[in-house]
Amino acid sequence: MKLVIGVDTNTFYLAAAVLPDLAHDAAPEFVAVGKGIKKLSLGRLAGERIPKLCLAFFNWICEQKLQCDELEVWVEEYAFVGGSRSTAEVAQCVGAVKDACILAGVPCYIINNSAWKLEVVGKGNASKDETKDFLVRHFGWVPPNLNPPDLYDAIGVALAGARRGQIGGKVDS
Repeated sequence: MKLVIGVDTNTFYLAAAVLPDLAHDAAPEFVAVGKGIKKLSLGRLAGERIPKLCLAFFNWICEQKLQCDELEVWVEEYAFVGGSRSTAEVAQCVGAVKDACILAGVPCYIINNSAWKLEVVGKGNASKDETKDFLVRHFGWVPPNLNPPDLYDAIGVALAGARRGQIGGKVDS
């Protein structure tokens, strides 16, 4: 079985959507990797949380790798998120996901948020609510009440990655 995983990052957890290929009757899985990592005390600073997120994702991706024949990860490229420090921290999280995949021997591709939104939703600047509404409306397997909401972006990233994988588009956007 082939799995395509889409990841949306922030500095507190990694929203991941695991999509099995259509040839198997497996259900999609939605996970917030590292959500249990404490935001308080030592883990309060992003510089201390990001390595913990990387380790949590590495352990999780290794578990996923054991459950399938083929696996690829697509991660949303960081975007400007309100300040240079926040943007740098999210960029570090994207790099941590890529590093964890490299260490686990799993192919990882970075996709621009406007590119996957245009491919999946039909609107490159779709908001989180527009993305959620589109996915719930068009895909019967997408639940309307996922928590955290970043999981909807992870689903979109995975769908775009699966499409690009099928047509051979293994290029960072």
